[in-house]
Amino acid sequence: MSAIKENHLQKLFPAFPTGWPGFGLLLLRALVAGILIAQAAVLSGWLIKVLVLAGATLLLLGFLTPIFAVVTGLISLGVVFSNFDHVELVVLTGVIALLGPGAFSIDARLFGRVEIKQTRDLRGPLSRGDDVLIVVQIEREQ
Repeated sequence: MSAIKENHLQKLFPAFPTGWPGFGLLLLRALVAGILIAQAAVLSGWLIKVLVLAGATLLLLGFLTPIFAVVTGLISLGVVFSNFDHVELVVLTGVIALLGPGAFSIDARLFGRVEIKQTRDLRGPLSRGDDVLIVVQIEREQ
């Protein structure tokens, strides 16, 4: 595979940075979840409160983060146009959607990079009709 195709493929998937950058993304998700919880306290209607709290929980846990960040940002954008409040929430959810959830998230465990290792060397000669079993061990990067 050429270098151009590899770089293009890499851009399709978000990175899951570890260490301090991953911790920073966790703090960013926690900040947005806190803002959503504070907003849910003043909202009227139990259905809206449940939806906002569910979105805050999913963002905090980092489950399907880009999707819920975009949905939350679009809803907040509608609120911004109605009373010019919570502009920061639109910006923060956009940042989360663009950067991804980070390593400390459910998304990183479900969709993170994997390393495939071949457990047996198959470079030897094979005759016609030989049955070959290739066993690979998949290890998730931490």
